[in-house]
Amino acid sequence: MKLRPPDFEPPYPAFTCQLFNLKPDMTLGQIALQYPDNDKPAEVASLQAAIEQCLAGDRAPWRWERCTHVDTQGYRNDIVVAYWHKQADFDAWRRRADVVAWADTLQPVGLWFEVLTCPIPQMETSYSNAEPDWGLADQCPVHLDEYHGYFGSMRDRIPAAEDQGLPGALRSLPPADVEQKTTGRRLTVELPDNACFIRTVQGWEDCEAEQQADFLTSMMPVYRAGVEYLRDNPRDANCAGARLVEMLDPDAQIQTQTLAWFLGLEDLERWAHEHPTHHAILSGMSDFAERHNLDIQIVLGHEVYVVPAGCGHIEYSNCHPQTGFLRFLPGRPL
Repeated sequence: MKLRPPDFEPPYPAFTCQLFNLKPDMTLGQIALQYPDNDKPAEVASLQAAIEQCLAGDRAPWRWERCTHVDTQGYRNDIVVAYWHKQADFDAWRRRADVVAWADTLQPVGLWFEVLTCPIPQMETSYSNAEPDWGLADQCPVHLDEYHGYFGSMRDRIPAAEDQGLPGALRSLPPADVEQKTTGRRLTVELPDNACFIRTVQGWEDCEAEQQADFLTSMMPVYRAGVEYLRDNPRDANCAGARLVEMLDPDAQIQTQTLAWFLGLEDLERWAHEHPTHHAILSGMSDFAERHNLDIQIVLGHEVYVVPAGCGHIEYSNCHPQTGFLRFLPGRPL
């Protein structure tokens, strides 16, 4: 049953993808190189070139985007966010000889994969504009969305999540970080059933100067505070990792994005519904929209995935022990 209140009228327009183009599922992956931010090894450039060369050809992703961030340990993570039509395509790509040449070799820098495959009924999208040029919208038509602007709308957009469906199997992170040797090793981690991943974006380059300045001054610090709360309080939020990253493609419609893993959809909802940092985002955006007469030129949006057990492909090679899930879940040698 939908949670939308009777006779509810959305306070502003929003849009969503028609995901039928992707049935029955799709695969989203992050592939990253990790190295000290103040000491970029010479090997990084050649590895980046090798990775990007492999993003074409047989079973390659149909879209990929580049971004970067510096984590709290002072390591830069240069990330490729890539999309495949299905898990079999990713698996075949991962077995390609040119991919194996760098992915199965212990590199002088860190290398990690966080890849998910999600059935279409366990995912949703939302956009502030009718012509998003990032992620899934590259392959799927976009239409006006009637299920947005109220608490519970995210769950209403995920068919399998109605009536409290898709509960996360792991309900808390361990009270202490997992102690394990990670540098100099290749490890894999098993995702718990119904772990929840969100990709949420912000873009301001293509809007009028006044609105751009307003957004950067009034809203970006509020977004940043929300991500920093999730990053710094993983056990309170049941958030196993939140990365606020900068896009590296100069012509991209978006300039920053957050890539975050929650233990379950209910944990993402709890932060969205209850926490002051997200309330500040909602109220700030409402005020922002009013100031600009609902003519929101800023590009905002998200993709949410609830990932079944066995549908994650997680690898960490020569990474520091606070990387991604390594902080919370034991790794198995590859």
